[in-house]
Amino acid sequence: MDPSIQGKCCYSDVNFLLLGFLLEALYQEPLERLSQREIFAPLGMRDTGYLPKDRRRCVAYEITPEEGVIRGRVHDGKAWRLGGVAGHAGLFTTVNDAAVYLQACLCRDERLLDAESFALLDEAYSFNELGDARTYGRAIRAAALYLPPQFGRHRLMHTGFTGNFFLVDHDSHLAIGIFTNRIHPSRQDKRILQAFPGICVRILQLLQQEEQ
Repeated sequence: MDPSIQGKCCYSDVNFLLLGFLLEALYQEPLERLSQREIFAPLGMRDTGYLPKDRRRCVAYEITPEEGVIRGRVHDGKAWRLGGVAGHAGLFTTVNDAAVYLQACLCRDERLLDAESFALLDEAYSFNELGDARTYGRAIRAAALYLPPQFGRHRLMHTGFTGNFFLVDHDSHLAIGIFTNRIHPSRQDKRILQAFPGICVRILQLLQQEEQ
């Protein structure tokens, strides 16, 4: 760990990788079993977990010379070498289960986190010269994902490498999940990342029109 980056935004998955190891050491239990007991089961997320049994239910990922189409196993190289279970990657879910999780974040459901922990997520702890600001593991502001003033200050954002995005905006009482397959057939296509803010704005506009 480099102490010179303290307080700065630095893109890395090592922190969550280490967190997974720490949790396993603390609870003396595999991460896949621990996450089921502490997170997914209490929220009723029955279709979420590591190492999916039926690969036919999984979307196709990247096409590689070595393996062909990657499907039904973790895409991240480090997590794959760890057997498909890691603190930073390897989790599979469905749209319905993801909606349950986002609703829990939006409503500050104490089955997920206690009130004190949710309060910590309202504050930014790291910044960079682009104007990005992050709380614990999630973005609050991101220059590459500019959102207009309609979206409030109390928000959480996250983008996944494979093309997923979520926004939880407590000021507008709105949670948005966007699930794409950005890396199929290749990780070189980054256009969908640029489209996320516009999609969020359009969703908010449609909801406002329905309320009028």
